[in-house]
Amino acid sequence: MHSLRKGQASVEFIVIVIAGLLLAAVAGFFLLSQKSTLSSRSEIDTAQLAVNDIAKAADDVLIQGPGSSRKVSVAVPESTDINNSGIEGKTIFLSLQGTRVFSKSKSLLSGVIPKEKGKQSVSVNARADYVFVGESKVSLDKYSFFVTMQQGSTANDSLVLKNESSEILTASVGKDWNSTSVFLEAAPISFSLGPLESRQV
Repeated sequence: MHSLRKGQASVEFIVIVIAGLLLAAVAGFFLLSQKSTLSSRSEIDTAQLAVNDIAKAADDVLIQGPGSSRKVSVAVPESTDINNSGIEGKTIFLSLQGTRVFSKSKSLLSGVIPKEKGKQSVSVNARADYVFVGESKVSLDKYSFFVTMQQGSTANDSLVLKNESSEILTASVGKDWNSTSVFLEAAPISFSLGPLESRQV
């Protein structure tokens, strides 16, 4: 009788231990699941903040006019799929965890998003009719000019191209000019620029 009670107590103890372990396992799984969800939500929020900051910087330089630029510091989450992220029209977007977060600018955008993950400094530059996102290898002293001419006369104006990179660049000047009554010529048409070198066109 005494050994029967002992055996029953042992079985009850084992059942209590197993129930406690199961309860701990369920609680642990729930906590890990919650932590994973919170981490996932945090990365999506970080990505949204990054695209919002870049779009806002693009709007700011657009208002300031062609030639203005700004650097903005953003954090690109580790789970970002860089190959499926980018710029389309007025939208900049990051893809992560099966979700695409995006922000729209008031300006047409061109350029590239950061190719590295983590904390990044992104350059945003206003051009004549769009905003360029990313490091620009070439800068201009002006993005437009205005010339008044009388019929049969000629006029000259110039702009200066500067190589902002540490490598030699080859530049070619092209014309997109539809007027049949006014003729436009540029010189030089093509040239090389050394690191930080400038050339007047």
